[in-house]
Amino acid sequence: MKKTCLSMTFLALSIAANAQLTVLNNGKTYLGNFPNYLQQSNNDPENDVTLQIFGKGNFGCKGMLAFGDYGQLSKHTRNVVIGEYGTTDTDQLWLHGKNGIYLTYNDGEKIIGCFNRSNGNKFTFNTPVWAEGVKLTSDERLKTEIEPISNSLENLMKLNGVSYNLHSKPAAGEDGLRAARVYDKKSIGLIAQELMTVYPELVDQDSDGYYAVDYIGLIPVLIESIKEQQNKINELNEKLEKVEAKQSNNYALDEAFSTKSVLKQNAPNPFKNETTIEYFVPENATSASIYIYDMTGAQLKEFKINSKGNDKLTIKGSEFKAGMYIYSLIVDGQLIDTKRMTLTK
Repeated sequence: MKKTCLSMTFLALSIAANAQLTVLNNGKTYLGNFPNYLQQSNNDPENDVTLQIFGKGNFGCKGMLAFGDYGQLSKHTRNVVIGEYGTTDTDQLWLHGKNGIYLTYNDGEKIIGCFNRSNGNKFTFNTPVWAEGVKLTSDERLKTEIEPISNSLENLMKLNGVSYNLHSKPAAGEDGLRAARVYDKKSIGLIAQELMTVYPELVDQDSDGYYAVDYIGLIPVLIESIKEQQNKINELNEKLEKVEAKQSNNYALDEAFSTKSVLKQNAPNPFKNETTIEYFVPENATSASIYIYDMTGAQLKEFKINSKGNDKLTIKGSEFKAGMYIYSLIVDGQLIDTKRMTLTK
């Protein structure tokens, strides 16, 4: 018993002498070298902290807690470490795992998010991520082999947007750890396998063989496809304007002709039983007639025109003898036109 008391006394004196462990009467405990400039009375005036870990820095920095062997920084062998790195007061938490970091719950069975060196340089989240905003590095100085995107509209037409319910993967991570289940809710997106046939650079595969889609990478494709579509719309608009202009000119031409009388050639010509003479008389005409003459100029018959606009006159072969005749259109006393017709028997 006496030896035990002496040993405990020696241990307490050694701890106090090296200032590695300090326990106050109120239960507050300090590990490491307590900075000389700090007073225990004002270090935590509201007495919130139960345990403080100080390092070797002037401000008690580089006070880190290591799990397992620490290793050497120069050889990249440092294992699991938690603490403030460096010898200046940065107030930054340094969470280090040599091969990765996992955030889990439910006794470690569910993985919320993880960074695993074996899966490449990426942090994987198995839950929705909410943020005020996301900015991605896109400086031209960091890019090489820049090429324009072509056939974007044609390629987008090969894709199909779908709605779906997303479920968690059967298993993920190491040692049988399972992913956090994604809540069942209707989502809208693309099928990775389908996108991969069109834009393979926008699809990636994890270590478990599951595919993921880079939806941000689709934005430039959408921009170029909209530009392509707009160019096609502009081309169609130009063609439409030309057609409308041509139609407008034709309409103006029709309007001009609508004020001018017209006499057309009879058909058939020559004729035997009957023939038809088409004509046009404007609405503002007060009188109009078609006259039939023989080749000597003698008037044989007058057909008064009572209707205006486009119309036609039928001539019966039985009314005349076989031979050649002349017919004329006279409107408001003005000779409009004269043509020949031939009657056979």
